[in-house]
Amino acid sequence: MALSVGLHAVLLAWPLGQQAPETVTMLQASLVEPPPESPPQPEAQLGPPPEAPPLHMITRAEPRIDAEVVGDDSVRSDLHYRNFYDENPRHPMRCMVGHVAESSGDHESALHIYGDCASHGDNFSAISLAHYYELGLGGLPRDAAKAAALFRQVALSDREAYRANGMFYYGLCLYFGYGVPRDKAAGLDWLRKAADAGDTDARGFLNLAGTPAQPGSESYFKR
Repeated sequence: MALSVGLHAVLLAWPLGQQAPETVTMLQASLVEPPPESPPQPEAQLGPPPEAPPLHMITRAEPRIDAEVVGDDSVRSDLHYRNFYDENPRHPMRCMVGHVAESSGDHESALHIYGDCASHGDNFSAISLAHYYELGLGGLPRDAAKAAALFRQVALSDREAYRANGMFYYGLCLYFGYGVPRDKAAGLDWLRKAADAGDTDARGFLNLAGTPAQPGSESYFKR
């Protein structure tokens, strides 16, 4: 949750072309003493009453960050995660927008972002997309083979970030035969590589798998 709130704040701070007009929040307005009423002007009484601003202008003028801080889900639709991703190719946290979309329940945008970023070698996005296939989230059918292929992509990546995680998950796929032919020896080899690269889950799994007194070690991460 903290990561999502932080990413929302980063996205809102990034320039996005035309900005919404600044407005005074209802809380701020309530703290300001209203000015004394002026006597009515005759000419003002002759004209028609002022029209209320269009609803879409009110929506655009709302301070979105305030709504996010207090947990208002209505802010979700105002961020347009997919549009932000497509229109800001140089944003330094562009691929992480997929995580924000996923945590907000916008799986369609998350899948679009994860898929594109994974195809360009982003390991975090590839692992996240693999979990979508693994669990059948966002309307996707469960597909163990696609999940295993994405974990393997990360395990073999030349990018260090999240590579150890990919080794761990791919090792589990081999160890249990999830989406690939079962090969416990190869799975343990990848799990050792993940442990050597600093993955604590891989170390924990190996400790259990290598201790005969620990029954049920094979169900440590089995779904």
